[in-house]
Amino acid sequence: MSRAHAGALLVIGLGSIAACAQIAGLDDDRHLDDGTTCDTTSVPGPPSSAGGGALEILVAVRSIDLGENAASDPMKSSVNLDGACSCPGPTSCVEPMWAAADHCDNPGGRDNAAAQAWRVINEENPLKIPIISSSGFSGQIDAGAWSLLIRVTGYNGMPDDADVAVTLFASPGLGAAPNWDGKDAWSVADVSLVDKVSIAKPISTTTNAYVSGGVLVVSIAAVELLLFSPSIRMAVNLSSVVMRATIEKASGGGYRLSHGILGARWKVPDMMGDLGSVTILDTEHLCTTSTFHSFVKQKLCSVVDIPSGVDGPASPCNAMSFGVGFEADPALLGPVKPGSAPSGGCTAQNDPGTQTCGK
Repeated sequence: MSRAHAGALLVIGLGSIAACAQIAGLDDDRHLDDGTTCDTTSVPGPPSSAGGGALEILVAVRSIDLGENAASDPMKSSVNLDGACSCPGPTSCVEPMWAAADHCDNPGGRDNAAAQAWRVINEENPLKIPIISSSGFSGQIDAGAWSLLIRVTGYNGMPDDADVAVTLFASPGLGAAPNWDGKDAWSVADVSLVDKVSIAKPISTTTNAYVSGGVLVVSIAAVELLLFSPSIRMAVNLSSVVMRATIEKASGGGYRLSHGILGARWKVPDMMGDLGSVTILDTEHLCTTSTFHSFVKQKLCSVVDIPSGVDGPASPCNAMSFGVGFEADPALLGPVKPGSAPSGGCTAQNDPGTQTCGK
């Protein structure tokens, strides 16, 4: 696990909310060998009261925080994914020789090794520019170029609701800068829909979600984030995802989501494959024939810190912890428009997905 701190069109597969119970941030304290207590509470447990209501919340992600800046607060972009508090506690898996970076957790055992990798890549890349920039991704949202739409239905409007439904839509944007007045009709990417036509047939929808103490909690089996900024386009395929966000009343009416965090595991095979989607400054691709590829691959592999599946001291570290914080404001659903993952232009002969860490 890493001390690090990690926008996004989204195509996801949703798993059972029971997966939330496997995330250490679920109202849990751990006692370490040195006698101290590691407070791993980062995701509230489900409420005991019954749920059910008729309110709907629809928001568009307005800004993200990947935690790549040294001054970033790691608590705003990470959750405890594995139940461990590495440093002073033990790690949650067996670290391979090539994962040589610092693997200490954030406070409370919160995990976001990706942010550590982003920071090093920004500082040491051959182009000498901040390639991974939360402000860059957020700026493109504020220009109306893309967003993530989150719809909550069946909400009772109370601090506790054990039974809500959540749907996520990728948005290829507005075509103009949003007003953020709740009336912006964000387009819906056709890749978010089963038939690529009807908003009534979303791919990413689940009833495995709840509200506890005013906090929305959703468990997600798999997520594809499509990240766009002036400097980079890339896809990130994540697994064992948990999302939390505070539900607040918006100043102009309706509801907004604040202090949102999405935490997940970026499996090594997915990470290698995702490098094939990367395009930097519209010209540089991370195919295996690129010298940039070997640089980025080494930096990512060095922070691998978590098992891809079951946690345990004998499990191999074969995934990277990933986190992103977000804020989301009221919005409307607009028309369906084409949307697709970025392409890095790699061929079958130079596809980074054929590689792995350490080789």
